[in-house]
Amino acid sequence: AGRASPSFVFLGASSNVGLFKNCYGDANSFFRSESFRDLGGYTTDRHVGYEDWEFYSKAALGGFNLQTVPRAMYFYRFTSGSMQKTTSYRQSRKRALRAYTG
Repeated sequence: AGRASPSFVFLGASSNVGLFKNCYGDANSFFRSESFRDLGGYTTDRHVGYEDWEFYSKAALGGFNLQTVPRAMYFYRFTSGSMQKTTSYRQSRKRALRAYTG
């Protein structure tokens, strides 16, 4: 049997939990384009991940209504070339914290 993929349960707009763990969701999302523009969109740092976590943190802290679908809608495959494997965890984590630190 193959190696099991990680499993994630997203809670939605819990900004307290979001400080420590991405509880909001991943890069597969739907949102109103007006809200996306109001929040400034994704930041464009290169070779760093967690742009989705940073964006959702800004939304939660800004009082936007975030909701999650409580079941898997797709399966994500991690490969050796995936962003999760090729970017610096430390730098990505710093990016995710920017919404909290200003």
